[in-house]
Amino acid sequence: MSKENEMFEYVMMNLRLIDGINCIHFFETFKIDIYDQYKLSIENFVKKDLLIYNKKRLYATDKGRLMLNDILVDFL
Repeated sequence: MSKENEMFEYVMMNLRLIDGINCIHFFETFKIDIYDQYKLSIENFVKKDLLIYNKKRLYATDKGRLMLNDILVDFL
């Protein structure tokens, strides 16, 4: 599996959790900052109040969890 596919799988599995993605763990695992990798998607969904990003965590809002499949498509 390519690194990009592994990162997407990580995002897909962890955004489904209430706590979302631990950004430090993502960096330790993939040696790249999640914000740098997915900047446009993160900014887009934060503006739409579907994701919350605070440098330590990236997670879906209540509204975002209802639209998670649509959000994940953008991360592909």
